[in-house]
Amino acid sequence: MLQPVYLLTVLFFVGCSVTVYQPLVGLQRPVAIDRQQANFAGQRLLVRCHPSDYTNAEQSQTVCHRLQTLFTNQGATVEIDVPGTRALENQEEGKTKPDLTIELKSRLIDKKGAGLLGVLSVLTLTLVPATSEAIFAVDVSVRDQEGFQVAFTTLQGRFVRYLGFGVWFVNKVLDQFVREDAEKLTGNAVNKDFSQDFYAQVSQLTFNASMRTWVMRGFASRVVSTKEMDAAQP
Repeated sequence: MLQPVYLLTVLFFVGCSVTVYQPLVGLQRPVAIDRQQANFAGQRLLVRCHPSDYTNAEQSQTVCHRLQTLFTNQGATVEIDVPGTRALENQEEGKTKPDLTIELKSRLIDKKGAGLLGVLSVLTLTLVPATSEAIFAVDVSVRDQEGFQVAFTTLQGRFVRYLGFGVWFVNKVLDQFVREDAEKLTGNAVNKDFSQDFYAQVSQLTFNASMRTWVMRGFASRVVSTKEMDAAQP
């Protein structure tokens, strides 16, 4: 039976981990859109985030709120909806349909635990680091007012977690004295890296859908600048 002091030491070391984010499909696609510009001025958007076995309702709500902020900062009027939770925010009967509806569905493709390596890691006080990984995908679709899909993509990535005091300590020192901010691995770095890729891709996809809708309507209802047309190119 593990002694209390040994157990507490193991628990402390287990809490030290480094997570590495690896973009796999779509997340590294070149992006031309400038998210500091009013790319969606005058447009009404609905963002719908579907809970799944990978992201629960609370996590889906968080993603939706962040996307709401993202598009609001680009000039749009944005509503959010998380199926299975409260009704659509600010819902009113007879309300005009949104210009675009952005739907996100996440799913877990593969997950690998530490297995026997995790046991060895505990027995060696994490001198031997345990590793686990999860491969995920997010399907993003954009529909126009009539419900026709005008854009779709699948974004796929991997999170690899290295658990152990040794690997955490080495990376903490490297982050502190060697690596640039964009290269850091400890702290909140992994979330920043993923968020930067993810929100850039969703913005570009939505902007492309907006341009496609505008063209299909015969250039009728929107004046687009040369800069916007350039940003529509992937």
